[in-house]
Amino acid sequence: MSIGDTWRKLGRRLSFEEGNLAGFDHGEKELCEKAYAMLLAWKQRGGSDATYLVLYNALCHSYVSRKDLGQEVCCCSE
Repeated sequence: MSIGDTWRKLGRRLSFEEGNLAGFDHGEKELCEKAYAMLLAWKQRGGSDATYLVLYNALCHSYVSRKDLGQEVCCCSE
């Protein structure tokens, strides 16, 4: 499952400014690489506060509406 073009919405929920999102957009060609660059910057910026729970909540927010992806990447399945 892919974040696709909703990576920008996720970035906004993770408190990135539009200038940062534009930088990720212009710095990478593929959508998955744009999302990866944004998530890497989020983790580096947030350190131990950049948790799976924060990511899950951002993905599940009605603005992003990717609860399916949040459950896939953030939740343990047994």
